[in-house]
This record gives sequence, structure tokens and C-alpha cells, in this order.
Amino acid sequence: MQNKPFRAALLIAVLSLPALAYAQNVSGNRRVDANVGAQDPFAIRAGNSQTPVMTPKAQGTSMQKAERPVKTGANDLLYLKEQSEPITCAVLTISGNGGLTAQVQDKPYAFPFAALERVELSVSNEFQEGVDAFESGKRLGAKTELERALDLFKGARQKTARRIEKEWATAKIVETYSVLGRDDEAASEFFLLCRIDPYSPYLSSMPLRWVNQTSLTRGSSIEARTLAETTAATWLSPTDNPSGTFNPSGRLLAASILMNSNAHSRDAVAAMQALVALEAPQGADQNVVETCRAISLLAAAQLWRGAVLRKPTEREVAHWVSTVEKMPGELTLGPAFLVAQAQKTLEHDESAAREFLRVAMLADDKFTLAEAASKQAADAYERLGQTDAAQKIRDDAARRFGN
Repeated sequence: MQNKPFRAALLIAVLSLPALAYAQNVSGNRRVDANVGAQDPFAIRAGNSQTPVMTPKAQGTSMQKAERPVKTGANDLLYLKEQSEPITCAVLTISGNGGLTAQVQDKPYAFPFAALERVELSVSNEFQEGVDAFESGKRLGAKTELERALDLFKGARQKTARRIEKEWATAKIVETYSVLGRDDEAASEFFLLCRIDPYSPYLSSMPLRWVNQTSLTRGSSIEARTLAETTAATWLSPTDNPSGTFNPSGRLLAASILMNSNAHSRDAVAAMQALVALEAPQGADQNVVETCRAISLLAAAQLWRGAVLRKPTEREVAHWVSTVEKMPGELTLGPAFLVAQAQKTLEHDESAAREFLRVAMLADDKFTLAEAASKQAADAYERLGQTDAAQKIRDDAARRFGN
């Protein structure tokens, strides 16, 4: 109990991520709010896009603009930035290639991600119970609650006939494994999303590797790690991969997993270097352009993992900082951790301590990253002679990451 005031004080100094909210609808299913600012389908989208609120679907599909909510028996709600009232609809797909598609008054519509304030998706009770268990487990650090959330999300994915709920349940399974520190199992699940969409809208949930070495108190099994690495090796090729098409999302995750592999490191680094130069295909819509830009920035940051093992220059680190500033906020914690490591090698302990601490406090849904950042933060404050602060961070870390 004595550690709680310290952590509360720390959290005042950083921006907390918004929680998932929901409201119950009349059908008995529950509506879960896929908030744009949270780690959900639209998290990586910039808010300043000039893309129209509604755009015609490709290949000549007819679209009409919905001026006000309509009642067609559908249970999903879209809140647009330019409209005060939500649109009642049935969400059909959420994709990095084309944005969101929904059926309104029996007609298909396309919505660019940048136009969406938030989306409320009607889901099964089992899915919502999984959300409740996930949030409770994350808040309390309760492993049993998180494992219960896994079972509920897997059950919801298996039972629902709705594609969007299957995909979202898979993304929540990925996030739950990440909170548990089981990154290899999270990766195997995320590759399922890559099969569905080469330009995954769930980039903020992707379990990229940011920590080269860590003494984790829990994690995946040897079997899960072997499976993740074996699967990743099949995704390194630009097109000869399980999806059978150009797939930058799958390639990014695969290269991240294999960069330190004895057998695949050279190919993984080459793949990551190619992704740094990634450009959207000619004629691609704004959603694909934004996704490719995000993947390119993440790939550039992934290459810093090798650079921090040597002493980067002041100029390099300054460039890294400017790169992080160009990223959507929810993608910055991993890259910020590497920036802090670089600041540590340059003996900029004050900057490193602050950045490590910020990452440790905000990365509550990425166990591996948060644990490593906490340890580094405590060590940095120790070097600064602030032993009381260092000990409080260690006490907090023991509570958060201990078994």
C-alpha cells in the first residue's frame, strides 16, 4: 500500500491512455467503444487528414452520404468528427486498406480512419466479459484475471459468426498475451491478423521486440518461442509468405522477431532496411499511405536496436528523437525506450531516467517493455544519486512484475 502514492504521483506527470468504455444495447449484446485514442483499430491514424468523411468504395461500388442516424436493426454506432450525432450501422470490415466499411440502410459505405471520432461495435456478452477481465487484470496486476480474459476472447472468437468480432477478439488475445509478458504467443496470434490484412489496422497492438536482453520474471515457453521464430521465418519474404501477397505488416513483425536470430539475422535486418523505404503502392488510398508511413517509421526505429549496442553519436540520437516525434503517439513507447538507452550510453542520465520512467508508467499493456524500462529507470536514478526515487521505482516494479 505504501507504494501507491508514489506511483500516483508519477502518473500525474505523464499522459494516461484512455480506458475502453461500453454501453449495453437492447438486444442483450453489449456495445464496446473502439476509441480512436486507445489501442484499438483506429489508433495509428493521424487526426489531420484531409480525406473526405466518406469516400466511394473501389471498383465502382455506389456510395451515398448518410446525413443522420438511421434505424435498420443494426447495433453499431459511428461517431464522425464532422457530425454531432452518430450513424447507426452494421460495421462490415476494418482494414488498413480502405478504412472502415459499414452497411447503412442496406447500402455500403466507406469511412476513412481519419474521419472517425470513435466507433461502437456491438459484441457478444462473452467478448465483453473478456474486456472486463482484461481491464481488471491489467489494473490489479492479476494474472488469473488476464488468463480468464484469454479464455473468454478465444471463446468469443470461436462462437461468433461476425467477422469483425473474430478479428477484434484476435487483437485482444494479442494484447492480453502482451500484458502477461508472453510475447511469442502474442506474435503467433498477430500473424493471423496479418493473413487477413497486409496493412493491419492493429499496428499499435503488434508485439514488436524492443528489448534485446532482459531478465523477465515470466514469459513464453521454449515451445512458444520456437513456434514464433519458425513462423516468422515464413514471413520474411516480401510476397512469398503465408498471405501470398505483398505484406508489410507481417514482414515487419517477422523481421523484428528474427533480428537477433543466429540463423536469420542477416535476412531480418535486410528486410527491416527495405521496410524503412516502404512506400504505398501507386494509387493507394490515404489509409494505406498512413499505414505504410507508420510501418516505415517503426522499421527505422527497430534498426536502433543494433545501434544501441554500440555508442551512437549525439547526432544520431537527435535524429532518433525527431523520428519519434513524427510517429503517432501510441506507437512511440518502444522507440522512446531505445532513445533512452542511447541517452544512457551518452551519459545523459537525467534525460534517460525521465524517459525510462515515462515508458515504464505508460507501457502497462506491454509487460516486457515496462519491466525493462522500470529496471533501467531505477538504475538511472541510482546513478544520479537519487537513491530514494530509485528504491521506490524498484518497489513498484516488484509489485507490478513479480509473480
